[in-house]
This record gives sequence, C-alpha cells and structure tokens, in this order.
Amino acid sequence: MLFAFHDERLAVLRETGTLDLQFQALSIIFLYMSLEDLESAVSRLSATEFARFREWFDDFAADQWDRQIEADIVAGRFDAAGRKADQDFEAGRCTPL
Repeated sequence: MLFAFHDERLAVLRETGTLDLQFQALSIIFLYMSLEDLESAVSRLSATEFARFREWFDDFAADQWDRQIEADIVAGRFDAAGRKADQDFEAGRCTPL
C-alpha cells in the first residue's frame, strides 16, 4: 500500500535529515493517488512527457536502489558474503575474469 510506503520512507528520511523537496512532492502525490490513478496518468502522457517521466523515474529508482544498498551495507547484510568471498580467494577457489 502506498500509504505504508509513504509513512515508513518519510520517517526514515526525517530521522536521517535527508528529506528532500522532490521526495516531499512525490509523497504528496502518493497520498492522493492510487496505483491505478498513477498508471492512468502515465498512460495519458504525450511521447515527450513520457520520455521526461521515464528519465526522471529511472533516476529516482536508481537513487532508491543506491539508498537500499547503502543501508544493507551499514546493517552488515553483506558481511557474510564478503567473508566467504575472501575465504574462497585465499583457498584458491577463484579464477581470473
């Protein structure tokens, strides 16, 4: 549900002090639009508007991905995989690319 996403993300951004204007604007839109409303609005965009939207959304999605990876790193979610990779390398179980 978009409300849950909005509330959770907004709380995180407020705690970290990274609440930016773009996300605030998007959050307000999400509060008043259902997923079906968003799909309908996007489907009515002209080719030029859709290209601009796609470029913006690609950047937005990439930023979200980066934030999630950074949070996972800070939380230590990759530590075990990193240790295993180091062990495999030390044991000679790796090959050059």
